[in-house]
Amino acid sequence: PSYLLAYGLFLLSFYLFWQWDRYRRFKIFFVLSLVMGTLAGIKIYAAAILFGGFVITLIFKIWKDKFFAWWWITPFVLVAPVLLSMKGKEFNLLRFNPGWLLDKMIQDQDRLFLPDMTLKQEHYLQTGNFVRAGLLRVQQLGIYLLGNLNTRILACGLLLRRFKVQKDLTLLFLLSAAILGISVPIFYSQSRAPYDSIQFSHYGWLATSVLSVIFLSNMVRHFSRRIRYVLFGFILIVSIPTNLVVLQGQLRGGTFFINKFELQGLEFLKSNTEREALVLNDLSEDKESTLYVPAFSDRRSFLSAPSLAEQTGIDTAERIKQVKDFFAYTVDTPHENLIHKKEFLKQAHIEYVYLSQA
Repeated sequence: PSYLLAYGLFLLSFYLFWQWDRYRRFKIFFVLSLVMGTLAGIKIYAAAILFGGFVITLIFKIWKDKFFAWWWITPFVLVAPVLLSMKGKEFNLLRFNPGWLLDKMIQDQDRLFLPDMTLKQEHYLQTGNFVRAGLLRVQQLGIYLLGNLNTRILACGLLLRRFKVQKDLTLLFLLSAAILGISVPIFYSQSRAPYDSIQFSHYGWLATSVLSVIFLSNMVRHFSRRIRYVLFGFILIVSIPTNLVVLQGQLRGGTFFINKFELQGLEFLKSNTEREALVLNDLSEDKESTLYVPAFSDRRSFLSAPSLAEQTGIDTAERIKQVKDFFAYTVDTPHENLIHKKEFLKQAHIEYVYLSQA
């Protein structure tokens, strides 16, 4: 539901901007500002792309008209309370990491997995053949863009066609958001959970979809009815199989199996502990990705998914260290450290420690 709501508010923002650019009424602009501010509290990725495109468009408008109105900062005023209400200050999670997404595309087996291209790239970089390494990177970028754009490549027609952004700032707004959404994950990754930064691209592809419709609706006016049918048929033939494969994958989903003895232990916690009891579990990959400990025990967890918490701006570094220190146990662990672990459980009000074979 949060994704659908974010997509809806994201598209609504462009519509409201178009209405404001057409009628120049403050009421419309205020509603636009309210929607943009609200979006930041629902999906910060969408809001970041939207505000980025808005800033670019606003700068262009100020440069073109040589005029600035104070109420144009309303979106930034309304989004400030939303950002300040988020816990923590860890919003600087992005780090400059150009090409990481393209590397993952050819290296990971659940992606394209092109080992020959990976070996070539490593060889070129090690031997200092940066020209061929650069050409290989351009090839990877082309594969990534063509594979994801699909029929949305029609949006590129707006770049080739001579349209005047002076008369329609909404096109510039859409185009800026599309370019930002597509380029940010290519050049930046999050310090933890790098794949989460791909969420920026969702809104870039969505903006290109709108641009494709705009370009197509303008072009078909010059075609005969027969050519229109052929063109629409081609788009459907190309689009439907791709979307069916994606839908099938979403419906199938991933599978994860839990040992029946673990389920018995989680059921024990659920049935024999107070509802407000706090449980400490380790941060193994399965526990972090599925959250099955708090899900099946129906009890609060001291820390289960740091990456999800950090997306909301919560600093989890201290708790991660506390969890790792607690579970860092060997037969040679000094007695003083064991006392420290006991004090940690007492101070954190942790009543149960969940241990599993994993």
